[in-house]
Amino acid sequence: MSELIALTEHVHGNVGVLFIGYTLLSLLTFAYLGRRTLYRPIKHYGRVLRWAHSKNIISHGTSIGQIEKTLEEAEEVLEVLQDIEALKIECMKKGYQWQDSQYYADRLAALRHKLMDEYGDVFATLIIGLEIEGLSINECLDVAVTKLESRAHEKTSLVDGVLIREKTS
Repeated sequence: MSELIALTEHVHGNVGVLFIGYTLLSLLTFAYLGRRTLYRPIKHYGRVLRWAHSKNIISHGTSIGQIEKTLEEAEEVLEVLQDIEALKIECMKKGYQWQDSQYYADRLAALRHKLMDEYGDVFATLIIGLEIEGLSINECLDVAVTKLESRAHEKTSLVDGVLIREKTS
C-alpha cells in the first residue's frame, strides 16, 4: 500500500507503468485465486473508454486525478472484503456452515456481487488512467512482471496473507 500511495505523487514514466502493472497484477492474482478465467480479452474495455470519452475524462482528466479515483475505488473493495470477513466470523461464532443457513448464504452472495462491482470500478479507473497516459495493460504488466521476476532471489515472507520483502541492510 505504501508503494501505491507513493506513486500517486508521480504517475508519469516508468514509475507510473510499474504502479499500474502492480495494481493489475494484484487484481489478476485475486481473480486467479477466485478461480476465474484470466487469459481472455477484457470484455468491456471499449465500453469503458467510450464512456470515459463521453464524460470528457480522457480529454480533460488528469493521471493524478484518475489514480486518486482508483485509490478511492480500492478502498471500497477493501470495505466489502472486510464485510465478507465479518460475515464469516459471525457465521462461525453461531456455529453455522454457509450451506446450513440460507440467511448467511444470501448475505454472502450479495456481498460477492458488490465485490465484483467494486473490483470492476477499480479496473475501469485503471483502464481510463492507462488511456490518459497512452499505455497498454500488456506494457504495464510486462514491466511489473519483469521487475517481480528480477526479485525472485530476494527473501520474502507471507504475513497475514500478504507477501512482504525482507529489508536488506
